[in-house]
Amino acid sequence: MRRPKFIILVLAVLLAALIIFWPGRPPERQDASVPKAPEPPPSPRLSDIGKPATFFHGLTPDKAAPPMDATNLQRAEMLNSPAQSIEEDLGIVAEFVDLYARAMGAAPVGDNSDITAALTGTQYPGQKGQLFPRQHNAIRGGQLVDRWGTPLWFHANGPGKLEIRSAGPDKQMFTPDDVAHNPSPPGLGATPEAPPAPN
Repeated sequence: MRRPKFIILVLAVLLAALIIFWPGRPPERQDASVPKAPEPPPSPRLSDIGKPATFFHGLTPDKAAPPMDATNLQRAEMLNSPAQSIEEDLGIVAEFVDLYARAMGAAPVGDNSDITAALTGTQYPGQKGQLFPRQHNAIRGGQLVDRWGTPLWFHANGPGKLEIRSAGPDKQMFTPDDVAHNPSPPGLGATPEAPPAPN
């Protein structure tokens, strides 16, 4: 009687060892003809949030910029030109935002520095595409500025509508001399009410 129990115990131990140490399926061979999916760009570190994109780790300001389309370069050179109005300047910025939206499938989002980084191709390391020159005189401190040196203000007014606002010659945002492209309706959002008419 002892012999069958011993045989069952030995078989159980062998079966357990076989299950535990079974090599599994053989490793798959990698076919060299099948291309691997590209790696996504790394996300910025938490310590980089809020900083202009050129401060993201891995990007250096002296890194050579990819060549730009000549038409985009010519259009960018017209920005803040004394030969045109501030309204035309804001229209040029809007054209670049629209061009980005068509090329990337969605408009850039965020504040001035985020939108500037998207347009200049410095939003994240390895970003493809540069629509606006990185060293343009209208970019200061990683932000697009108006002809008076004040950063432009960007505000989403709804699907596909972006308000682009210049503080105007007084360099104070939300005063009567502001100039806006695609402004929100007066009294709603950030657009100030029109001043009362003099009697």
